[in-house]
Amino acid sequence: MIYICASLQIESSLRAKNKEKGDHEMDEVPEIFRDHFEECLTHFTRSFNSKIPKGSKGRTEAMLPMIDFCGVGYFAVRSWFGDEGERPRGTPLIKLMCYLDAHGYRIIEMERMSKILRNFSELIGFSVMSAKQASDEIGFKNTSSLYEVIWERAGIGDDKESRMWNLWKSKRLDLENKKRQLLKSGRLNFLLQKPSDHAILSIGAPEVARLSNNPLKRREATVSIMKALLLLIEDGALQDLATDSSILGLLTQLTSRLSSVSSDLVRGVVSERGQPSGL
Repeated sequence: MIYICASLQIESSLRAKNKEKGDHEMDEVPEIFRDHFEECLTHFTRSFNSKIPKGSKGRTEAMLPMIDFCGVGYFAVRSWFGDEGERPRGTPLIKLMCYLDAHGYRIIEMERMSKILRNFSELIGFSVMSAKQASDEIGFKNTSSLYEVIWERAGIGDDKESRMWNLWKSKRLDLENKKRQLLKSGRLNFLLQKPSDHAILSIGAPEVARLSNNPLKRREATVSIMKALLLLIEDGALQDLATDSSILGLLTQLTSRLSSVSSDLVRGVVSERGQPSGL
């Protein structure tokens, strides 16, 4: 244990020196959300569903990055997206946590892991090696025993801990390459991007007024504002305003106007398609 702690300190010191020389580590992905795994998965799926609703074209294709990374089938991932869906276990759980973490989700269960267990679990999560291979290398009887240790439901001796550390060190470059490949693909960036303050505030009331003489630009601006508002609502912005009585009137007006617009749109669609039979 003393050897491992000393190694960690030496490793940290070397990384700091390398940074001074210009050998930078991978850029950290900005944090999108921080909570326990269940809450992070719920946040992700709600964001996904708000941008690609159920039944919409391209939804299955949009799930492919997660399907490929986690090494499971479409129906497994689809069940994760349901409120009452079955949750992953074993290797798929480790992979899903690593996947969300790589895209800006800070999962408390992962952050509470010891550095050795966190690093070692990423070897499995990023498919540097299988759970069976990892289990055999460390000397566990089976993968179930390995999972118990990773989730810290079982203890581990100094010998196995040292093996984990050394195995991670030997595979570290492979792991970093896997992470770079995932982030470089950028296949989920459009789902996970938050609207920037600049993007939200760049179209204010004066700008909207000036757009009134240009129907096309006014339409584009309106759609942008609606998308930004939806993202903020999905991110819990209204919860932060729940105790502010000064905006109650504004929220009431907004709700009333949106309801009126929605009704007009529905009537327009029905009018174009013809009145449904039986009405």
